[in-house]
Amino acid sequence: MTGKRYTLACIAGHGVGPELVAATSRAVAAASRLHGFEVEQEFVPFGVDALMRYGHPYPNSSRGAVLAADVVLVAPGVDGPLDAIEAELDLRASITRVRYEGRCELSIVAPLHNEAWQWTLDRAFDIARASRARVTLVGVPAVYEADTAAAEAAHPGFQVERMPIGAAMSALVTAPRHFDVVVVPPDLATSVAAVAACTAPNRIAAWGRLAENGPSIFGTSHDDGHDHAGHGVADPAPLLLAAALTLGDGLGERSAADTLARAVGQTRTEPRDVSTRGATDAVLAELPRGLAFEFVREAS
Repeated sequence: MTGKRYTLACIAGHGVGPELVAATSRAVAAASRLHGFEVEQEFVPFGVDALMRYGHPYPNSSRGAVLAADVVLVAPGVDGPLDAIEAELDLRASITRVRYEGRCELSIVAPLHNEAWQWTLDRAFDIARASRARVTLVGVPAVYEADTAAAEAAHPGFQVERMPIGAAMSALVTAPRHFDVVVVPPDLATSVAAVAACTAPNRIAAWGRLAENGPSIFGTSHDDGHDHAGHGVADPAPLLLAAALTLGDGLGERSAADTLARAVGQTRTEPRDVSTRGATDAVLAELPRGLAFEFVREAS
């Protein structure tokens, strides 16, 4: 162990949330252990769960746990809007991570408000630096042009391109390998992310809200619905990808994030156990092979 220790606040809610968070908890513990750090996971009541237990959907104890955490992970289908949580966090940019064809990824990054454009650009280049050093700028308004040009000049060696909105939307569906990190203005974030995460075979998506100070928050829009709750057949892959996003872009542990995301993608392309536990077991079994790949890549 390196001695590094982090705190992860997990919001499971009810329905399929608890079983998915349990699966994700196992994967986070295994990936962090392989990479020599520790993640202390605290399970935070919120929404209906908190209302039934404490008489309030976001009690002070939950608020304190969230604000004290290094990162926050939210299960799909959590009841109650997350506005109460996000309003107290220093959130600057949104990120959507899409994994496709098992082993490929792209990221959609956008500022959450106009004043965060420069911060978002810097963060996008940081993300690209750990990937393929390719940044695609889509639909940049004239008001952002000076900051955008300055960011390009400050990052020599990156492959930076401008792309019209229509061309980007089409290519995200038909040629996703063209992209690494895509930066869009706030008004395009939702639509571009939705197109990138379209229901093509084996595409998995997770989202995040990145903070400059304090915890960032991560989750997935994929929801198996409460009808699956208790049957042990909820698909853990989207929340496992969100956990990888949490490790890499929330905690800066990018090698562990790569190991987990690669394991999720690899098991996604193979015949799968339809049970939540069986699918998670397959990911855990794949983790050491991803770790071996990391060592080979870093040594080469």
